[in-house]
Amino acid sequence: MRSVGTPQYIAPEVLSAIQKDEPYTFACDWWSFGIVIYELVLAFTPFDHSSVLQTHAMIREHAVSCRCRSCAAF
Repeated sequence: MRSVGTPQYIAPEVLSAIQKDEPYTFACDWWSFGIVIYELVLAFTPFDHSSVLQTHAMIREHAVSCRCRSCAAF
């Protein structure tokens, strides 16, 4: 199985399934839908890096790259 699509919207289950060459369910679509909602509200995706591999690592680890003003204080 091969990964296609926009890296920022891929669910962690899809990344695991690709590595193991296993199928995944439509439930992963809810993850991607959540990312779209996040982007509509904050104007950027939660998992973003210039490297696709690093973006995938951030998704697997749930390491959000928040660039909003409220997070700048932390």
